[in-house]
Amino acid sequence: MIIYRGDQYAIPFIIRLGSDIVTPEVTDDVRVQIGDDLRGKLEGGLLFNPEKNSWDYYVTEEFTRMFSNGSVPYQVGVKIGSEIRYSQKGRLRIDDNIIEAEWSDG
Repeated sequence: MIIYRGDQYAIPFIIRLGSDIVTPEVTDDVRVQIGDDLRGKLEGGLLFNPEKNSWDYYVTEEFTRMFSNGSVPYQVGVKIGSEIRYSQKGRLRIDDNIIEAEWSDG
């Protein structure tokens, strides 16, 4: 996925626990952190898309403009009951006018 600076997007995350896709019905909260920005589904900015079975993380023009060349970390957390599980940390690669996401389901 390529994200151009100065645009707004929904970045899709497909979240699985084992082979099961995490949906709103099975989780108490989902949080995505990209760089220093943390958003949870209860705070807005992160919505489940049932057509794609993805959690869509909405980023603004201002958010995409704040990155410089290099890379920025991201991580996903899922809360079910009192347990919180985190994904492996990934990185978004940033190069001049684009942000390119390299995804791994680890």
